[in-house]
Amino acid sequence: MFQMKIKLYGNQEFLHAGRMKLHTGEAHIWKLRWRELERFWEQHNSLLDKEECQKAGHYRFYEDKMRYLAGKIAVKMLLKKYAGVDKIVLQKGKYGKLYWQAPPGQREITFNLSHSGEWVLVIFACQQVVGIDVQEMGEIPEYIEIAENFFTEEETAEIQESGSPERFYQYWAAKEAYLKALGIGLNQGMDFFSVRRNRVIENGKVKSGWKLYPILIKDYAAYAAVQEKGR
Repeated sequence: MFQMKIKLYGNQEFLHAGRMKLHTGEAHIWKLRWRELERFWEQHNSLLDKEECQKAGHYRFYEDKMRYLAGKIAVKMLLKKYAGVDKIVLQKGKYGKLYWQAPPGQREITFNLSHSGEWVLVIFACQQVVGIDVQEMGEIPEYIEIAENFFTEEETAEIQESGSPERFYQYWAAKEAYLKALGIGLNQGMDFFSVRRNRVIENGKVKSGWKLYPILIKDYAAYAAVQEKGR
């Protein structure tokens, strides 16, 4: 059975990274603590285009702005290292998923981005569909009601039985990672599929080729979704 190779990187690897190699059958996950690199993001905000700068300026809260800046800058800097190109222009799919159009003759590099609290997470792969999501696990009194509106009955029952919002957050991160990989966001809801044992289930059957990978971060729920067989 085919098994993806997952490599994890952090702040120090990010700061000192040279040319990066990304092989077929592996995914690289970057776990970045944005607050430890505040000065770095500010020094490299010239990487943002006009539209991205305007969006950054619209954020009301400093933390939201910095998470946005860190995510965009990290994606562009890392894509340059993976692709070996001087300039990166990001494009948006139908529902807003970012992608990079590789030059003719060059392998497609896919990626996805998520940020919450102190963390910015980015996943990269070669010619495989990927998604990632991270959620800071704070107090959320209405988590049962949200689960009833968004999750399957089985998932909601399991969350109720657990008596803790942690299971809710784990489900949310896993399901949103898959939706982000598909590039559809919440447009079709979250209850047309379920997640079990790090697999995606639709219409009672395991979704062939898809795998969910939990990412361990204290006080956070985080998952990556990868279409292991590629496109």
